[in-house]
Amino acid sequence: MARGEHREVLEPLVMQVLVALASARGETMSRDDLIAACWGGRAVTDDAINRVISRLRALAREFGGFRVETITKVGYRLIEQEAGNAGGTTQRLSRRAAIAGAVLAAGAAGAAWLLGREGMDTSSSDPEVARLIAEARAATREGMPDDMARAAALYRLATDKEPDNAVAWGGLAAIYRFQWEFSPPEEAPAMAARAKSAAARAIEIDPDNGEAQATLAGLVPLFGNWAKAEIEMRRVLADHPDPIRVRVARLLADTGQLREALGLARQAVAADPNVPRAQNFYARLLQDNGRNGDADAAFAAALNRWPRHLLLWFSRFYFLAYTGRPHTALAFAAERSGRPIGVPDRVFDIAFASATALATRAARDVDAAVRLHHAAIPDGAAYAENAVTFFSAVGRLDDAFRVLDAYFFGRGPAISDSRFGHETATYTPRYNRQCYFLFYAPSAPLRADSRFAGLVREVGLEDYWRTTGTVPDYRRAV
Repeated sequence: MARGEHREVLEPLVMQVLVALASARGETMSRDDLIAACWGGRAVTDDAINRVISRLRALAREFGGFRVETITKVGYRLIEQEAGNAGGTTQRLSRRAAIAGAVLAAGAAGAAWLLGREGMDTSSSDPEVARLIAEARAATREGMPDDMARAAALYRLATDKEPDNAVAWGGLAAIYRFQWEFSPPEEAPAMAARAKSAAARAIEIDPDNGEAQATLAGLVPLFGNWAKAEIEMRRVLADHPDPIRVRVARLLADTGQLREALGLARQAVAADPNVPRAQNFYARLLQDNGRNGDADAAFAAALNRWPRHLLLWFSRFYFLAYTGRPHTALAFAAERSGRPIGVPDRVFDIAFASATALATRAARDVDAAVRLHHAAIPDGAAYAENAVTFFSAVGRLDDAFRVLDAYFFGRGPAISDSRFGHETATYTPRYNRQCYFLFYAPSAPLRADSRFAGLVREVGLEDYWRTTGTVPDYRRAV
């Protein structure tokens, strides 16, 4: 928000509530309405809503021109207060003024996770298009499949209303690229075509659109194509770092270069601290770089902001379990009200059995956890990745290498392309398998085994390291 030379940066959530109230055109919004519009329907405490409303009221006192009124036992409404009118004569706040102010503030806050530096505003004088783009950006930050689907729908509405808006087309291209990465194999080509088409349209309008350039560079599957993908992505990284940083960091993590990956992840969360997926990746990299104290603080801070977030919750659980605190992990999971929702029971069962085995190291408990892992592996690629990590940590390396044979090369039981079963609607097809889990801290015994050299050679990582002149961190002197 701005008044003269004074500008105030709004937190994204405050911006979303301001936009939602302004979009209501003076009508009252209930707390449930605000939760649905701004918190994605998640469980939200009264204190969380009260803090946002208090922040808006503080801004109203500082800048004037509007106020937020409480309608007892109903909700809130936003009304305009004429400048200089201490008596409080009111009328409905102009949607154009409110939304434009909110978008200005949001841009300053840094929509940098998925938007290039040139995209820090909506590039639209149409308040409805500005609102759609702001809502799409907010949904994108959440980063889960449902959120991304909603963001795509909002960007499509924006391009329908304003076909020459490069920011909207670039944002849509980035969403399609994300969906392509996690699509089932039969749908991936169509999704890639959509991403390329949207990116081409953005570049036609604005040749320097970083979002579109990052999309085209990011459509190369990483697995087995690390060198080619890195060349394309680093070209974009030089001029438009914000929309490509984390993907480059992901490539580095997949190729065992965790120190450099951590540096890029740190830059990403500094540029936009309001993205839970990025915060999770950063905390994971802290752990895998041996910085457990910093990782602990990062996980705690992130979960304090995004309670019950699926990625953060499980990463925190396994972080505790694999850093000598399995009892703490089990106590953390015992708080049912804090668990993520919509997760298959099997995922929790495996997590609890794994932590129990790590706590007792009793053969009976280890065997029970191993059986659960083996039973789940055929149903999802992520089950296989988690199993390899657990098998490594408890010394079941023969089991780990058998799973890796099936996961990467199809030798052994078939493993589904889905992540955690088809109900989760995310996929890791054979052509896009992940390798970061090979370099997790708990997987150190795997890397110390003589068979690991043959694995990385057959996967193609050895060739990548040779042709790029890089050395994975596990081969560097401590």
